[in-house]
Order: sequence, then structure tokens, then C-alpha cells
Amino acid sequence: MIHYRRYAREWTMQFLFQYDIKEFNCSDDAIKNFSDQLRETELYELPEKPVLKKAYKEAVRLIGGILENGTDEIDKLIAEYSAKWSIDRMDTVDRNIMRVAVYEMLHCENVPPIVSINEAVEIGKKYGSSNTPSFINGVLNSIKNTLDRPAREAVTEG
Repeated sequence: MIHYRRYAREWTMQFLFQYDIKEFNCSDDAIKNFSDQLRETELYELPEKPVLKKAYKEAVRLIGGILENGTDEIDKLIAEYSAKWSIDRMDTVDRNIMRVAVYEMLHCENVPPIVSINEAVEIGKKYGSSNTPSFINGVLNSIKNTLDRPAREAVTEG
């Protein structure tokens, strides 16, 4: 069974993908419209699965956090560690999968960076090209190595 956070990451990537393609204004209305789209999907309508409700809440939290913090800091890091690729030249799917993972690495201390990377690679296998998983893995591992926190442990409040 897929963990609710996987769904949340995928839905967040899809929201960001729409944001990139349509260049719409990311407002509360945009999040509400996307939320309405999610609720209308066949997946969300599966027999009242609590995992999907948790995923929905997590996706809204991730989207809100990314929009609140902006993608500038995230995009700057991705571009810095992607060698020859500018953010605009990257595949839209790849760019948005990495945005979710980098946001988690920077702002979600309850998620170990290695988990964010592994999830991004898996989502890349599903939605990206054959080159996506290795590209994402390389960029995100480089970013992980610059972080001032353990790669394999969640930060717990003591």
C-alpha cells in the first residue's frame, strides 16, 4: 500500500506542474481549484480510504508551504547543483518533483532528507523520462550534502 505522503508528493508535483504550464496566480483560489480537482478524481473517491484524506491534507500543507516560501530559494539550489542545466531548461516534471523534495529537505525536519530523495526518484520513475531518476538523484544528493542536519534521521523535538 502506498504511504499517504507519496500521494501528497505526487499531487503537490502535479499542482506545481500546472502552475508552471498555465502560469496562473498561486492564490487561495488556485489551491481551492486544485483541491476540487483532487476530490473529483476517481482515486480520491475510493471507498473512504483514510490514507487519501491524510494525503489530501498533507498535499495542501506542502503546496501552502512551497507557495508561502516561494520557489526562488528552491530553484536557486536546484540550478546550482544541476551542473549545466538552468531551471528553465529542465523538464517540467523533473523540476517540480525536485521542488517538492527540496522544500521537504529545507523545511520539513520530520522527514529525513534521504526519504525525500528516494521518494522523488520513485515519483520520477512514474512520471518522468528514463533519465529522470538518475538526474533527480544526482541533484538532490548534492543538495543533501550541503544540509546541516542528518541525512537519514528525522529531527525530533526533545
